[in-house]
Amino acid sequence: MTNKLCAYYISTNAPPSDTEAASLQTEINDLLARVAQTEERIRRRRSVLSAVRRLPEEILGEIFVCLLPEILDFRGRTDLITLCLVCKSWRNAAMLCHRLWRGLGVCKSQLSFDGVIKWLERSAALPKALEVLHEEGDDGIQLASTALSRLLVEGLFLDHLTLEWPDTGVLLDALEVSEVSKLSRPLDHLKSLTLDLTSLWDSQRINVEPIFLNLPPTVICFQIHLPWYDADIFEHLDPFLDLPESFSRNLCALTIVTDWNVRHTFELLKYCSNLETLTLVSGRPPYPLDDLIEPIPLKFPKLQTLKVENAPFDLVANLAALTTPSLLNLDIQFAFYDDFNSAPHRATQYLHSFLASKSNCAQTLQSLNLGRLSGVPTDKLVQILEHLPSLTCLALCGLNTEEHGGLFYALFHRRKNSNGEACKSILPCLEVLELIEVDQDYDFYWLPRFINLGEPRRLQDANNQLHDDHPFQRLTVSRRKRTIGKNLEGYLRLCQRGRVTVEVFGLVD
Repeated sequence: MTNKLCAYYISTNAPPSDTEAASLQTEINDLLARVAQTEERIRRRRSVLSAVRRLPEEILGEIFVCLLPEILDFRGRTDLITLCLVCKSWRNAAMLCHRLWRGLGVCKSQLSFDGVIKWLERSAALPKALEVLHEEGDDGIQLASTALSRLLVEGLFLDHLTLEWPDTGVLLDALEVSEVSKLSRPLDHLKSLTLDLTSLWDSQRINVEPIFLNLPPTVICFQIHLPWYDADIFEHLDPFLDLPESFSRNLCALTIVTDWNVRHTFELLKYCSNLETLTLVSGRPPYPLDDLIEPIPLKFPKLQTLKVENAPFDLVANLAALTTPSLLNLDIQFAFYDDFNSAPHRATQYLHSFLASKSNCAQTLQSLNLGRLSGVPTDKLVQILEHLPSLTCLALCGLNTEEHGGLFYALFHRRKNSNGEACKSILPCLEVLELIEVDQDYDFYWLPRFINLGEPRRLQDANNQLHDDHPFQRLTVSRRKRTIGKNLEGYLRLCQRGRVTVEVFGLVD
């Protein structure tokens, strides 16, 4: 259709003929195709002006660090290589960022001495970490002909080493090399060591003492996964396994993962007087109440963080014998008690004894995390919380209506004196409260009242003017369903009126 004819139809209301309409539609399609081509050309030219192209390689490298784990296993290495293949500048950014190459995790079957050395050398002078993991079906490897033995004796100096190794021959031979070789072996420059011996022994292999006796003296962070408990083996395991005294006294952080009983576990701690962080992970079911042993008194004058996962009550009972005057952070995740109805009650009694008496930490404790609270009554929780004047962060996991419905009512009234006025009797410095896996029907009526009743602090601003500052700052609630519920929504608005940041999320749909 000509421009003149098209102008005629535009200026009138006359309809075009079928032939003219088809011609006009063809012209429209051609114009649309040209518009699409033009838009694509614009898009490509805009991509050339993208700010990402102008990012310094150092910034790109930092972004890659945030994307990837610190120690790269097979998947992590694949992701890093994929980033390197995007373009030349991304590859240069990855190669320049030494932190991307400082940690390597490989399975025994994938070990290559030259490959590991080449990878870790890209981290330049940064501290290096190596994890050697065990795969089911792997065969044992002889010291003289394997990459592992060379890495332990001849490889690069390592800051952290993880060995998940059921056959101790290679490790023992590396630990027991001659004194002449010790000056250059990676083992004697370690700062952090993880040994996973969970599948170490059977009826023919029960002796791990040579490993303990030859541990590198430079290690300050030690994590040990002890072999699974076997009653037949433990009958003949006397004396108990001991960490060497010189090695123990150098430790600042210790993690023990075991299903052994409390007596065996705490025997490993008797020389660890300089610990700052202690983590105990129990892998066994709780024992009957009448099987408690005499607590083992231990002193940790520098301990600041204590974490106990899946804690059976006999382990919590032994905490009452610990002296930890510098403790700032305490995390106790109670074990499940299906068979012993009074066990949670007893466990909280021991925890209260630990905080209120011998530990000497009640006045200084700043963070408390209590998990798996099923079976723990409200009055015991209040008894634990009412003598913690310095606590700023409190996390409670597993609150339910039946057992803990009156918790915040009790805390609210403990914060009031006989005249109904606010006082500092309980948690006066609380700033953060986290309620995790709360029952869907939990009643939060007293929660905002407890939060907003906190005693304000008198602070001085930049102009030397005094003003009141409420200590409480943040509330986090996670429920077992994503819906908030009407009863919670209104109470959260009350909390926010008190200048409190509120976060609510569900764990499942």
